[in-house]
Amino acid sequence: MNRRDLLLLGRRTLGWLAALAAAWPVLSFVAWRPRTTRTVRFAGPELADHAGKEGVCLLRSGDGYEALSLACTHLCCAVVYDERARVFRCPCHRSVYDAAGRRLSGPAPRDLDRLPVQQDEDGGLSVEVPL
Repeated sequence: MNRRDLLLLGRRTLGWLAALAAAWPVLSFVAWRPRTTRTVRFAGPELADHAGKEGVCLLRSGDGYEALSLACTHLCCAVVYDERARVFRCPCHRSVYDAAGRRLSGPAPRDLDRLPVQQDEDGGLSVEVPL
């Protein structure tokens, strides 16, 4: 390899490194998103058929519990459980969900989001809610 080829190789390498350095902030923003959650705990008398707390509804199902996010899937308004009709209603845009969180009507595109439920050591339940 002569001197000229070595200088061209170095120049190309520096060009690629400069392009990578310029693109790094954009690539890291697109590829990395921190996922933060908060924990909502249910214990004792809160373990009913329908228990709502801090944007989470805990439902008794067969042999265990399921948790639903109380954020409407249309524009994240807080849905309210209507005891008489046994449905969740969004007061903002009138989406309606059944008692299990399935979409019945309105502009909401899908069912209420299901959240993971974990049994605590003290007999209570913990639900991880994404922020």
